[in-house]
Amino acid sequence: MIDSRHKMILASGRFSGTTREQLTEAFKAFTASPQKDVLVIHFHGGLVSKDDAEGNAERLSLIYQNAGGYPFFVIWQTGLGETLKNNWREIVNEEAFSVLVKRTLQFVIGKLDKAPDERGATIELPTSFAVEKEIQEKPAENKVPYEEREVETLRLASELTAAEQAQFEELLESDAALTNAAAQLTREGAPELNPKLENEFERARAAEKEGTRALLSVPILSVAGVRILARTLKRFAKGSGHGIYTTIVEEVLRELKGDLLGGLVWGHMKKDALDSLADPSGAHGGTALLEEINRIWQKGRKPRIALVGHSAGAIYICRLLEKAGTTLPADVRFEVVFLAPACSFKLIDHALAQAGDRIAAFHSFAMEDELEKRDAIFPPVYMRSLLYFVSGILEEDVDLPLVGMARYHMGKPPFDDAAAFPEIARAQARLANFPEPWIWTGSSGQTGLSTHANKHSDFDNEERTLQSVARLIAREVAP
Repeated sequence: MIDSRHKMILASGRFSGTTREQLTEAFKAFTASPQKDVLVIHFHGGLVSKDDAEGNAERLSLIYQNAGGYPFFVIWQTGLGETLKNNWREIVNEEAFSVLVKRTLQFVIGKLDKAPDERGATIELPTSFAVEKEIQEKPAENKVPYEEREVETLRLASELTAAEQAQFEELLESDAALTNAAAQLTREGAPELNPKLENEFERARAAEKEGTRALLSVPILSVAGVRILARTLKRFAKGSGHGIYTTIVEEVLRELKGDLLGGLVWGHMKKDALDSLADPSGAHGGTALLEEINRIWQKGRKPRIALVGHSAGAIYICRLLEKAGTTLPADVRFEVVFLAPACSFKLIDHALAQAGDRIAAFHSFAMEDELEKRDAIFPPVYMRSLLYFVSGILEEDVDLPLVGMARYHMGKPPFDDAAAFPEIARAQARLANFPEPWIWTGSSGQTGLSTHANKHSDFDNEERTLQSVARLIAREVAP
């Protein structure tokens, strides 16, 4: 395990496990080391446990040293991924989840099959058996249900007709499985739901007669189902859907759990990065880190500084750049390397504006969209990547454009609209000034930069990616 000369450990942005004094000693060790000309500061992903982060640090330390850099690791989270996994298992095992997914999917496929001139008519639905078969068989083949029909969703109307809404309500309220699911949600020990639904089910739990509880609860789920379907159709019409099946899963989860699934965890993680840059520096790691950089600068030592961030580590780097822009000398510059970055375009756009000329180089390694779609994190229910999950479920804004997703770089509607997404256009324009800022899996690597990572978790251990990062540190390729 690496010692405190190469790491600082933070909890909620504050020193925890290492001290402010140890950070000062780490920088003294850096300026006295054979690698004193290049400082490499690594920020791991936000859902990584402390033990895993330290294990990764030990593995990466030798790679950075062999490239001529002094490795330093910011270990800033403690296993929030386990909380997310537990919350996920809890809700997807509820019958309400599976029934709402199936019924919404059944209705959407029926709408796709409906002729354009039948807009006012009710919908002829595929059988429940056919939908169930698709849901069961496709993930077993590592495929997404109804994926071949996703291109058709753009032609769907964004609003339900009165006849369609009435038909969907009747479909839900006549479903015996939904009646049972509603009863299950009123049991003692049932998973906590989003506050709106939780309040409604609390009233159902208070019903005196056992036999009326399900009857009271079914309309609650029926209304929730209509909200799910309405939001799904709006996303399809806007071009902000993540595919038929995935979008429906996302909207059911948003309805049943809201932030309780993982949004609070993700929000807490992002807040930790911001909190680390608060005052005073004696307690807050990010502020102390910048203070140490400023201290060696004032002594005339001006090393190259590379910031390497995997996944949510890119969020931390963006926050660091924002504060560096107002606290460090103008000639302090950073070479930034993102690995499957989970930061939003809004955040990096603001960070770039605040940092000014303090970015000396920028490279982002990430997956093409087809690989992103295949990197299933919770199969067989959620068949897409962590970044899709973050954008579709954990962020407050659904389908939030993330820097590490090729989907938002492809110049396709609606993300090609500079008026609707000015942050994408501005960030891309600024970063286009750097040589080869975007490196996607399978790219040619003619400059010596490439990645063969085909999973989100691979980017900090895949050989070709790490070779490329090492070349950047060693200046074997142009920054």
